[in-house]
Amino acid sequence: MLPDSGHPGYLPVLQRCMICHSVDYIALQPDFDEARWRAVVDKMRQAFKAPIPAEEVAPIAAYLADAQRRRLLRPHPPKP
Repeated sequence: MLPDSGHPGYLPVLQRCMICHSVDYIALQPDFDEARWRAVVDKMRQAFKAPIPAEEVAPIAAYLADAQRRRLLRPHPPKP
């Protein structure tokens, strides 16, 4: 499950990003700053037509950058 850090972007990430992406997939991304995450989320909206309202881009990017910075996102090791 995606860690709830109390960040206001947590719920939009659950509602929008987890439609297509697993927690492990998100956790495996390089450490991006907030601006880079914003570009990624914009790409998802524009190129892949992800159902993300424009006003949720900034909170989503901020949550993802914060969770990475605080090392809250960790992929699960593969099962043998």
